[in-house]
Amino acid sequence: ALRQAFGSRVTLFEGALGESEGRTTFVWAQGTPEESGLKRRNYNDPANANPTEIEVTIGTLNGLGRDLGRCDFIKIDVEGAELTALRGGTELLRRLRPVVSVEFGRPAYSVYGHEAGELFDFAAEQG
Repeated sequence: ALRQAFGSRVTLFEGALGESEGRTTFVWAQGTPEESGLKRRNYNDPANANPTEIEVTIGTLNGLGRDLGRCDFIKIDVEGAELTALRGGTELLRRLRPVVSVEFGRPAYSVYGHEAGELFDFAAEQG
């Protein structure tokens, strides 16, 4: 649908974002896809989640933005792995200085061992 609506004005990356490029296991919550992610979590509706592990390509924001001359805004909602995705984009963030919007939810972040202060610390490190 995005390709049909926007054509060559968008570039789609069908994969996960992380700190480094490669392949990884992704937990696809088939019945609650909004809770899918790089790690298994406590699902809001465990009876319907039906988590299944699949292999996916993992890319970085740095790699995706390597050829960009401009990036004004980045929105990331990756179910607790926001810091992981951002750490793979430090070059892009320093070079293009976009506004970044991320979601924070303690249950999802805790699966990755993160706390709210780490997101603030990361932002401060990036200036």
